[in-house]
Amino acid sequence: MLKSEAPWYSDRLRSTKINSLMVHFEIYRELCTNLYTIIGEKGCFYPIEIEECGRDQKKLFKLTSNLMGSNANVNFPVYVH
Repeated sequence: MLKSEAPWYSDRLRSTKINSLMVHFEIYRELCTNLYTIIGEKGCFYPIEIEECGRDQKKLFKLTSNLMGSNANVNFPVYVH
């Protein structure tokens, strides 16, 4: 780490900055852990839901539509001569 040339930039300020960065890094790591947990839960949930649809195509279509966030109001392109 390069030492600042500014006379007011003391060792105390430098250590405070490092401690602050460590706190932010710990918060980041905790959020990453939470995100991976959520992704894992989602990965376990949907295969079970799909399996429960069995041969019911309507139920499967509804599940995938909700998963993909499909919009009921589809705007088709206008045909121009």
